[in-house]
Amino acid sequence: MAGFVLNETALIIAGILVRASGGILTKLMAEAMSRSIANIIVGGCGIPDP
Repeated sequence: MAGFVLNETALIIAGILVRASGGILTKLMAEAMSRSIANIIVGGCGIPDP
């Protein structure tokens, strides 16, 4: 958002790259754990381990 606020193209591009790499890593982690991304995000909210 800083790139848009400051109207700075380099910050906008850097933010897009960081977001894209985070999304790719999240997808790879989900596949490695054999879980869906939704299950990872919502799965542990307020439920204690048995």
